[in-house]
Amino acid sequence: LVCGGRGACSHGLCTCESGACGVACTQKGAACGVCPPGQWGVDCAGQCPGGASTPCSGHGQCSEGISGSGSCLCAPGFGLTACNSPCPQALGLVCAGHGTCDSATATCVC
Repeated sequence: LVCGGRGACSHGLCTCESGACGVACTQKGAACGVCPPGQWGVDCAGQCPGGASTPCSGHGQCSEGISGSGSCLCAPGFGLTACNSPCPQALGLVCAGHGTCDSATATCVC
């Protein structure tokens, strides 16, 4: 395959697509200094809580990438390690509008 199937050849040089690198675009992921979405660590072996396909259960932002820690910053109203637990709600309001959600415990703090 020309340029490893991950790039275009022009005048004998490969221009790699995003996520690919190397002279022939045959390297990817950690070798290029980039982890696939939802993965983290020097070798990109860590998966964000909730899984690589749904980091932080779709309710937060994962610290991903080569220098990431794999921890989630949960969206308001969600908590626990994978942001998979909603805080109590009443009348359509998180904590019934009388407190804030503690993202570590998914409980209300008044």
